[in-house]
Amino acid sequence: MYKKATNKKVEMTFFNGQIEKIELVATVLNQKVRFVNDHSIGISSEEDVRNLEKISLQSLEKYTYIVKDNGEEILQSGGDARNSESADYLYVNVADVISYDPKKLINANDISPEPTEVRLNDKSKSFSLYKPETTKLFEGVVYSDAIGLFNEDNPNGLVQIEADVRFLMNTGRKRIKNHDKRWPYYMFFPPLIYSEGYGYFGYIDLKARLSKIEENNRVLEPSPLNNELVFNPLDVFQHQTYSLGLDLNLLNFENQNKKINTYIDAGIRWGQSQLRVNAEPEAFNTLEASGLVKFELVPEKRYAFSITNRISFYEIFNDDELTLGFVEEGNKDDVNDFINTTSLQFLINAGNTGRIFLRYNLMASLKDFDNNFSQLQFSYSFFILKRLAGKN
Repeated sequence: MYKKATNKKVEMTFFNGQIEKIELVATVLNQKVRFVNDHSIGISSEEDVRNLEKISLQSLEKYTYIVKDNGEEILQSGGDARNSESADYLYVNVADVISYDPKKLINANDISPEPTEVRLNDKSKSFSLYKPETTKLFEGVVYSDAIGLFNEDNPNGLVQIEADVRFLMNTGRKRIKNHDKRWPYYMFFPPLIYSEGYGYFGYIDLKARLSKIEENNRVLEPSPLNNELVFNPLDVFQHQTYSLGLDLNLLNFENQNKKINTYIDAGIRWGQSQLRVNAEPEAFNTLEASGLVKFELVPEKRYAFSITNRISFYEIFNDDELTLGFVEEGNKDDVNDFINTTSLQFLINAGNTGRIFLRYNLMASLKDFDNNFSQLQFSYSFFILKRLAGKN
């Protein structure tokens, strides 16, 4: 059954390569009906635009279609409709609601617009969207460690600088159907229980970190034990002066109503730490391969809270000359190559000026959680190219 909608009003929000929210209010027969999306809609590629015709918006209420004796067609809503076996939701195709016509640009394979709110109606039927400014493509974050400030022996780094750039890949999402939330599906993917949409290979994050550690703590000193010089791999990780790497999103889940997002990523990092093996410090290269799960609570775009747990395989190259272990009470315990990192983060989005963070990290050996260190970091972000342009 197809019925024409009139008196149409559309509201949309674009963010991070997606139409996050789209609401259509229209008159169908005798009823004013609200249609909404239950998951974000990818809009960062030509394929996403073509896929709009495969995505539907759903009415908030169920309706019963009735033909009166005089031939008049009406929709019945409310309690009578909900109790009727013939009541059902109404659907409208997204491609019938909006037409997205991206302008072809030489240097832009990603056609997603900057964060924008759009309102359309029968009188105002079009709206121009724009790409994000070039000066906002690369974000840097400066972290200062409160624990390092108050503990002179703590080499966490008084200042850490992180640079991050995200490349959007597959921003499309698929609806999670009710039967996907039943046993045994959610045993393999617990986020299915509370999520309404999912995606995969959503992005690649390129990351770089530089730690400015105080001069007296910059080089890791070994722990002497029975004429051996023992290095704790977790201490080597803590004394890392820089690292370069990336995170690849494998799966992502969302629930717009409960405002919960879940991300499952895999990452790799190359880094370097300074160790005192002989009289002079020596640089040792390291490799970290990791998998992480991140739970993000986003009440609104101005602030968010997240919990992340990352398990890393940590390898120190050229470690044949090193004795690795964890020295505690005069004894050396064997260690494995796995590190667990748990992070709690609160974020405030300050708009065009950047973001403000409060982050707590706990890093521990996966074999022995007594072998650990922590960081309490205050930070702010800035747009790197914008900052450089301001200096010229």
